[in-house]
Amino acid sequence: MGITDEGQVAPWSGNGNRMRDGARKCDLIRMTIAMNLLRAVPILTVANLRSATEAYRQVLGLDILMDHGWIVTLGSGHSAQFSLMERDETAVVNPVASFQVNDVDQAFATVMAGGFEIVHELANEAWGVRRFFFRDADGNVINVLAHTG
Repeated sequence: MGITDEGQVAPWSGNGNRMRDGARKCDLIRMTIAMNLLRAVPILTVANLRSATEAYRQVLGLDILMDHGWIVTLGSGHSAQFSLMERDETAVVNPVASFQVNDVDQAFATVMAGGFEIVHELANEAWGVRRFFFRDADGNVINVLAHTG
């Protein structure tokens, strides 16, 4: 599948109409995620979660907004925030960002149609999210999620 010049999702046809230089893939993802994006949170991988959390709190005066023991989200209120983790709880790779969307199943279907590598299959997680990870054209691993409850 691909994106026509008019911005519509359509199957690719012919030899010369393959996804060129990753740009068409990005257009496909942009169409789905941009219209459904509720929140985007950068994620920093750290060597020691507790010491990094304390350092960011002391230096920037941030609050702990979420702490699952393996990931901590810091911020001031709920507008600007970022997360820290040593290792993801259920995935084999750490993401660099989390994108919360309205419909994670639709996002998954669009990412699959775009031909992106899925590095963590769509799954319901014990902490109340349904999520998957994909690797973008530049190698960034993105966590796409929706809250389930």
